[in-house]
Amino acid sequence: MKTYHVYIETGPSAIEEGGPLAHVPELPGCTARSKTVDAVKGAIRQAAREYIAFLRAQGEGELPDEFEFEFEETQDLTLPPDHAPVTPEEIEQAKRWLDAARRALLQELALLPAEAWDWQPGENDWPLRNITGHIGNAELWYTDRLSEPEHAPLERLAITRRVALDRLDALAPEHRGRTVTFDGEEWTPRKVLRRMLEHQQEHLAQIRELVAEYQSHGQAQDRQDPKA
Repeated sequence: MKTYHVYIETGPSAIEEGGPLAHVPELPGCTARSKTVDAVKGAIRQAAREYIAFLRAQGEGELPDEFEFEFEETQDLTLPPDHAPVTPEEIEQAKRWLDAARRALLQELALLPAEAWDWQPGENDWPLRNITGHIGNAELWYTDRLSEPEHAPLERLAITRRVALDRLDALAPEHRGRTVTFDGEEWTPRKVLRRMLEHQQEHLAQIRELVAEYQSHGQAQDRQDPKA
């Protein structure tokens, strides 16, 4: 029988966000949160059963029929297994599992009417539009963490530029004059191109001013500190 080691986050950030959070590093993607440690132990068992069933339905066959858990509480956000170098095989597995989750997401959303995207069950609940946007932004946020902090913003610029250009290249001829209403505002391809170019120039001017102020500040600091 397979034994999975489960780490349960019990630090302040986990408690503030809703309670202890359980992770199964050998089954990446399997997680559960509950109000108490005892409750999260039961929740992660159910989550593991459902996750393994989901992966099998997506064609992943090398998963155990039976398993048990051993638990460890931690206040660390980076778990001990996280420090092991990732292998090419693990990267490929993660890509397959990400694709499986994305297919399931798209299937859930495929037949929804337009009004469903902005529907909220409660005043403080996110609508589908916000949740899906958050998922996309989070993937960039997480992969920013593959780079040193000073390099991550420039890498993000490169990634988002590739996405934007791919969208422009994929624009069908019959859609080049189309009007789309997004959050109450009308958008056309020509307006998108105009605003992209304007936006770049607006912030280029802002960045130039900020760089100049930074350099001026540094020079002033040098004058005040003759040892520098």
